[in-house]
Amino acid sequence: MSALRQQFGKRVRVLRKQADLSQEHLAARADISVDFLSLMERGINAPSFETLEKLAQALDVEVADLFNFGEGSGAEMRGEDASDDSVRTSQVKKVDSLSPGERKELARELIQEQVIDARRRLHRWRDFTDQPAQVDTGYVAQHLVSLVVGVRGDRMRGKGIDLLDESEIKGANFLDSLDKRGAVAPRWNFPSNDENTMMAYVQVPTIYLVCFDWNAEERIRARVWALDPD
Repeated sequence: MSALRQQFGKRVRVLRKQADLSQEHLAARADISVDFLSLMERGINAPSFETLEKLAQALDVEVADLFNFGEGSGAEMRGEDASDDSVRTSQVKKVDSLSPGERKELARELIQEQVIDARRRLHRWRDFTDQPAQVDTGYVAQHLVSLVVGVRGDRMRGKGIDLLDESEIKGANFLDSLDKRGAVAPRWNFPSNDENTMMAYVQVPTIYLVCFDWNAEERIRARVWALDPD
């Protein structure tokens, strides 16, 4: 990966955050796709001269400012990936200490990185292998709900609790989910082999159902429903 593209991507990300713009807002202002902007900030895509001018105008800076790699955050000057800044911040402050706006921005980054970008990478490998290209979004759903409601998990997989308030999270990914019969296979899985297992679901504070699918404009979306077992 080109070092110049990486530096440029970090610089665009810093300027975007300084302008308090989400990737969606900047992409709309610069008339480029969110996917292209995300790849550009990661140092994968390189902009054309026309896109450079649009980016500068959207960020209200000169084109030369986009290449002023000496300015910005300390992380950028040390050559660290500024995309990790928000993750490090959430680890220090914890999700229950973040503002709703901070949690919303992190939720956008989570979906972009762990669903949209991951799906794109799997589709590339599917072209070689003809293997399924469906992203496993089970744990992504748990991260997303923590960001939406501001409640942490316990860092445990398997039999660990999903949220510290003992709420339950179930995720279903409807992207790339057609089987050979053309049916959509995913579902929210509620094992209920015995009465005790079934009753356990009505004793939790909340059951969160997470769905990753397409909206009417054929864009990936994530939805969360909160069910009160009472």
